Amino acid sequence: MGQDSGGAPAGRVSRGGTRFRAAARSARLAAAYLATFELPTLALALTGRAATRDTALGVFSDHGARLFDVGFRRAGMALDLPDGLPRPDPDRPVVVLLRHAGTLNSHLMFHLVTRVLGRRPVCPGRLRALTDPAVGLLVRPTEARQFYWNEAGRKRALQYVAGSAATLGPAQALAIFPEGTNITARRRARALAELRTRGMRERAEWAAGLRHVLPPQHAGVVTALRKAAEADVLVVGHQGLEDLVGWAYATCCPPRVPSRVRVHWWHTPAADVPRTPARIADWIDAQWQRMDAWLDAPAPALSSTTSASTSCSSS
Repeated sequence: MGQDSGGAPAGRVSRGGTRFRAAARSARLAAAYLATFELPTLALALTGRAATRDTALGVFSDHGARLFDVGFRRAGMALDLPDGLPRPDPDRPVVVLLRHAGTLNSHLMFHLVTRVLGRRPVCPGRLRALTDPAVGLLVRPTEARQFYWNEAGRKRALQYVAGSAATLGPAQALAIFPEGTNITARRRARALAELRTRGMRERAEWAAGLRHVLPPQHAGVVTALRKAAEADVLVVGHQGLEDLVGWAYATCCPPRVPSRVRVHWWHTPAADVPRTPARIADWIDAQWQRMDAWLDAPAPALSSTTSASTSCSSS
């Protein structure tokens, strides 16, 4: 390994420099977040203009669009959402299954559901998300619900998914993060160890081949797809948000300076969605394997993007 002029390994210096630049980029985005989302939302809250479901969703949509457009540009970043991605049937409900990685996961989900798909998000989440004052003000009036993430809380979240899926309408999108938590090297190792401890060695061996995602948990997905039998499904992958926090802890890949957040999704029409537990489990595993391959492939040149501030119909 090469040495720098001070005698330190060149690879170590390079990685340390990358972590520093990534942390600096994250700090710039934090400042942009305050200016484009947090403070405008708190200012509006004083007027009571985000007190109902529809007004809160409207504010989240507008301020989220500003965050992913103006805020990202101020931080030297871009949201890359290609044109031409297939859309769900506007006359059907939709279940959205998203990768869980990095910061702003929930903001991106709300942005895609409200601004791009034109739907109302219905989603379970962790109660700690409400510690962000602006998020708390905007999420509480909506159909999203937050839970303590202990055993009892996860049971209630699953019951919420079942009830929401059974009554899901075409104006709504039920959003689930099947991995349950952000991916880190430690959480990946723990997930594999848990599978082996439970005697699921074949699944553990399969999951060990996933480099960028955690093995999806089946319970919520099975419940959602069985109860929402008329729903289309979108499986949403994104890459780049993990780099906003990767400098702070060990991830599964080398640290990178965040500059671009890529988004891609795969659409499955309702008629092609499996509806039995075993077939759903196999299907979601295959979807996550495809997502992992997409994440592993070299990123193409920046696409012709859908502007973060542009509202797109779901047709």
